[in-house]
Amino acid sequence: MLCRKGNSMRKVLTLTVILLVGYLTLLPKSAEGIVLIPPGLEVALGREVARQIEAKYKLLDDPEVSVYVDNVGQRLVGVCGRRDIKYEFKILDDDKVNAFACPGGFVYATTGILKIMDNEAELAGILGHEIAHIVARHGVRRLQAQLGYSLLARLLFKDEGVRKVANITANLVFLGYGRENEFEADYLGTEYAYMAGYDPRAMRELLGKLKQLEGREPWAIEVLLKSHPPTSERIEKVEQQIQEFPTLSGKEIHKERFREAVAGAPAKEEPVPEASPTEILLREDFNDGIAQGFGDEVGSWEVVDGRYAATTGSYRFSTAGDLRWKDYSLEADFINARDGGFLVRAQDHNNAIALVVRPTFDDIYWHIREEGSWGARYESKTLDHKPGEDLHVKVEVRGNELKAYIDGKLKTTLRWEGFPEGKIALYLSYQSDQYWDNVLVHGAPTP
Repeated sequence: MLCRKGNSMRKVLTLTVILLVGYLTLLPKSAEGIVLIPPGLEVALGREVARQIEAKYKLLDDPEVSVYVDNVGQRLVGVCGRRDIKYEFKILDDDKVNAFACPGGFVYATTGILKIMDNEAELAGILGHEIAHIVARHGVRRLQAQLGYSLLARLLFKDEGVRKVANITANLVFLGYGRENEFEADYLGTEYAYMAGYDPRAMRELLGKLKQLEGREPWAIEVLLKSHPPTSERIEKVEQQIQEFPTLSGKEIHKERFREAVAGAPAKEEPVPEASPTEILLREDFNDGIAQGFGDEVGSWEVVDGRYAATTGSYRFSTAGDLRWKDYSLEADFINARDGGFLVRAQDHNNAIALVVRPTFDDIYWHIREEGSWGARYESKTLDHKPGEDLHVKVEVRGNELKAYIDGKLKTTLRWEGFPEGKIALYLSYQSDQYWDNVLVHGAPTP
């Protein structure tokens, strides 16, 4: 039965190709905008492209995350403009920030792009964009334009024709679909997200994160940048589209659901490395009522009952002198913790790597601050602590790797090439009865 079914499918494809060859050879040039590859052949091409991709790249081995992403994708399919084919959504275990669509309903996103997302609405925005490529049949349109109707038909008619054309299609997928097609996919994808009940502003936020990555980690996003128009233009067009929606009331973000499904896996627990007392470079317990090791403040800070607190201003930083360190450890007690953290390798208050610890939102993540603006968040994890608890926070900085520990357990790791050395600072996001105490730095200053 299996052989008969396979032969039957092969006969159908062969007949389709024969008819296609005869029709395409008679087409006038005025028909160049018409998509003549039938859906069945488009799906066959897309499936072969998907097979090649999955042979080259590793799929994420996490059924829960895979099912969650597919569910979000299928919710968008329910409102999209093309439902004559089956859609599949898969995750590639790859740190590069990327997502792409193959003809015929095959959509891929990388773990790299999931890591920069904060909520389900952002995921819906990027999946909607890729679904839009399939709905508008950008892949097969590009294929027809690249090969021409007659050559495409002759290739498909030959033995192994589908595989050969799939090879060409795979290359076109990674090269992107062109400026206007990408703008169209942004528009349709944002519309699908809105129609499915998601807040479309999340798409703008995600594009903003991609913009932040452009100059910082080109290796991680180079494929996406090469194949898409300037991110600033995409943000502008999406912003204009958002203004046209009748209302944003009731539209969903689903931050907690996303975190539980994608970013909620517990980090591997590792012991805090022991520090040699002889390497201590700064110790401040504030017991004398003076913050001797700190100054150059943003906002007002004061010592209250032997603990250091911010009293006025927003985004309050207090820098530990002028020393600049490269490899070191910084630790302190975060008393009655709600929302604060450290600046590490800070060039100044406006340019630094920040570790943000937020019991109020039950998360911990790395944030890059450049020119006074917060950029993308990285390696966001569940904190598993409630607001008002006392926490011991420690950061280990070695080369391009930064590790953060809470109460002796490793919570999140960042690998980042920017700011190879710099100052350290304490950070509190707003004034309240939260404090820093028992600050300790050990390591070696940069010569």
